[in-house]
Amino acid sequence: MTTNAATPVWIRHLYRIITLGEDIPGWCAKEVPDVSARISMRQPVMCLPARNLDYKRMVTETHETLSSALGASVQPDLLDDGGVIFLGPGHSLEPVVDALVSDPGTRQAVLSIQAEHSNLPRALSLVFSQRDNTINLHVFMRSSDVWTELPYDIFTFSMLAHLVAVKVNSCARRNYVVMPGTLYLTTASSYLREEDKDNALVCLSDHTWRHDRQPRTPTSLFTNPNVLLRLLEQLRFEANSHKRWWVA
Repeated sequence: MTTNAATPVWIRHLYRIITLGEDIPGWCAKEVPDVSARISMRQPVMCLPARNLDYKRMVTETHETLSSALGASVQPDLLDDGGVIFLGPGHSLEPVVDALVSDPGTRQAVLSIQAEHSNLPRALSLVFSQRDNTINLHVFMRSSDVWTELPYDIFTFSMLAHLVAVKVNSCARRNYVVMPGTLYLTTASSYLREEDKDNALVCLSDHTWRHDRQPRTPTSLFTNPNVLLRLLEQLRFEANSHKRWWVA
């Protein structure tokens, strides 16, 4: 497993907050401000037994976010829960894809996240760029709960970049294939609630991830336009759990 796969990045975030975090006024939580991370979007699934992630939630929220990015309606209960990153009317991925197809070196493939409900979105803006035949994604967030939100957000943002990559590959007439590269995640406030601290300490003592190789996302997710959403839809059901590519 590379050092910028989702699991070691999350472990480092967790350790930093527990050891260096300061109290947030009025909250039972520790915070580290101005946190940046680099994550390989080909290895976006956090694989740590002690964390016991809800993979059904992970793929469901991501499927709805990608559907929103393509202009489809989103389940109201998921919007209320805050798990889906709803881009808002008029903020589809098409302008981003068009910009990257027209000019691979563009610095204007930008999405601003719109608030549809009373809660402001955690993610404020997304900036896509193509460098060295890879699609990179810069995400700027106002806050991130390292326990309940970050593992799911990493996956969602990574799959959003896979969607952009597959669309660029479908539209652009080039003699090479672009693939998802690095997720650059910048957060104004990265925090851990006191109620999650004991479980977090258990995760820090779980070293099984050091010996595991986390498989990369299948190439078909960014080369075949028919695969990504269909696979996410299938992964929502336990009967299709054998399709989890991250299980070596």
